[in-house]
Amino acid sequence: MGSQILLHEDGIDGSTLVPNNFLDNYMPNATGEYVKIYLYLLRCRNRHECSFSVASVADRFQCTEGDVRRGLLFWEKAGLLHLESNARGDVTGIYFLNPAVPSLADQGVSDLNHDLTALATLDALPQAADPAARTLPMEIPMYSKTQVARFTEENGELLYICGRYLGRYLSQADVNYLLFWQDKLGFNADLSEYLVEYSLTMGTNTFPKMNKTAEQWFANEIRDVEQAKIFSKTTRFTPLMEQVMEVFGITKQMFKAPELAFVRKWSRTWKMPEELILEACSRTITITREPSFDYADRILSNWHNNQVTTMEDVIALDDKFRTSHPPKSTSSRKSTTHTTPKKPAYTCAGRNYDNDALMRDLLQS
Repeated sequence: MGSQILLHEDGIDGSTLVPNNFLDNYMPNATGEYVKIYLYLLRCRNRHECSFSVASVADRFQCTEGDVRRGLLFWEKAGLLHLESNARGDVTGIYFLNPAVPSLADQGVSDLNHDLTALATLDALPQAADPAARTLPMEIPMYSKTQVARFTEENGELLYICGRYLGRYLSQADVNYLLFWQDKLGFNADLSEYLVEYSLTMGTNTFPKMNKTAEQWFANEIRDVEQAKIFSKTTRFTPLMEQVMEVFGITKQMFKAPELAFVRKWSRTWKMPEELILEACSRTITITREPSFDYADRILSNWHNNQVTTMEDVIALDDKFRTSHPPKSTSSRKSTTHTTPKKPAYTCAGRNYDNDALMRDLLQS
């Protein structure tokens, strides 16, 4: 991905000429990131000392390599560029094209046809998902050939770009997933395209696996690319998060941003050892019988405030709690000698507590 890309064009050295055609007819319909990429291409094509590669452009503009590739594909689709690729699908050359300037009459006819088509197909298109319907995982319907054909006709650019990302033609099953994302999850074409690009950067290249991320975004009310980028940067699953999910018996689709914030606070802000975090989660399940991040947070908050950093500290705090909260009646109980238990497994059984007293102690700490 970091190989140099040849730019084929002759021009005036020492200056950057921006065609009026681009400014008038192409720039208004492009995002800021895409415009920056094209303008940088114009600057680099005549400067021998200007290095251009997907990686270098991503570093310069602080975006992902996927953003750069999407930008190049956007301008190729618009007719301003022609991309050369090797057998692996890496861009190796870029040719600048000079499309004809559209006349005002052509623009008017095109816009009118687009509006009429949109009105004619509005009732036939799949309806957006009900935001209240968030039961996951969702059943994926098998759409009819007519529905798939209509979706394909209306989303040709999306299918083209996804195919370029994957390096193959999309199957009907692939298109069925894209239609599902629009129909049931309410994704627009840009968000679906970014989902495919993001999934590939995470090592996922099949639509069933991509759909797991799609449903996670849906559950967290992600509705556009910017929201997805922010969410993706803040919700990358660490091994600790995977272990927390295992203890709580939940999946990534059920793991939401506020819950991820809890795990970060425990591990990064409070710097609690993993074994204590997992022990707190295990105790939460044993006591509440459900995955409660709030309850686990109360346990860890108590340990943090008491400067607990090891399992030995936990045991000592447990002993202190028992001493300060003796049983109401001991006549029917046999005296026992406390022995230091072995290091507990993360799914260990909980200890016997007076839960009401424990809650009062936690809330007062």
